[in-house]
Amino acid sequence: MAIKLKPSLSIVANSNTATTDPGLQTDALSFTVSGDITIAPPSIGISRVPSDVNFGDGAGVLIPEENTSISYVYLKHLGLLASNGTGDTENIVEVDSDANSDGFRLSMSAGDFAFFPLLGAEGLRVTAASAAVMMEFGYWTKG
Repeated sequence: MAIKLKPSLSIVANSNTATTDPGLQTDALSFTVSGDITIAPPSIGISRVPSDVNFGDGAGVLIPEENTSISYVYLKHLGLLASNGTGDTENIVEVDSDANSDGFRLSMSAGDFAFFPLLGAEGLRVTAASAAVMMEFGYWTKG
């Protein structure tokens, strides 16, 4: 029996005030996207890790480049220092490919999140700008 992951994203902006009090955005925006993804091992369920975690492939490497399968990745910058759990809303986290500097690149501020497919053999690395912060992280391999 196939195991399914069902991600869903809803975005609603200005839906109640677009006509009565438009402000900067005069168009209402409201949509939902969802779908079923068949997954297979390996996977890591959502957990909290410091941005400098070392699973054996170097500091900040969440998925090593040796993982040659497409993975679905969830990341969230929690805005908390890894050292003591206090708030840190200024520390930017860079997310990039572990394989090389020519891969993808994301920049995450406190509270930002992402869900995306990661090409196999690219790997995934996070690096905090000044001090390690806590991240929510999970990945599921495409089946």
